[in-house]
Amino acid sequence: MMEELTKSHSTLTIVLGNEVYGKNLVISCLGPLHICGPTQWEDSRIALRPTLLDSGKEGIVVIDEGSGVRIVAESIEVRENVNL
Repeated sequence: MMEELTKSHSTLTIVLGNEVYGKNLVISCLGPLHICGPTQWEDSRIALRPTLLDSGKEGIVVIDEGSGVRIVAESIEVRENVNL
């Protein structure tokens, strides 16, 4: 699920998890440049790939091809089992 998009710190937060087990994985996309896809989807198969940004700097693509999710960001942070 795309949980939150903040303007002040320019971060898109994605939460992957199973509420039954109380575990999750939180991916914070820092400096998101492109966001495409549904805000919630099942059976996520997230992949992270390096990419070259228009600025010439290295960035990252968060992608779930089966669900049509594609997010291009300057960088990411990943955390486990975060209390939301």
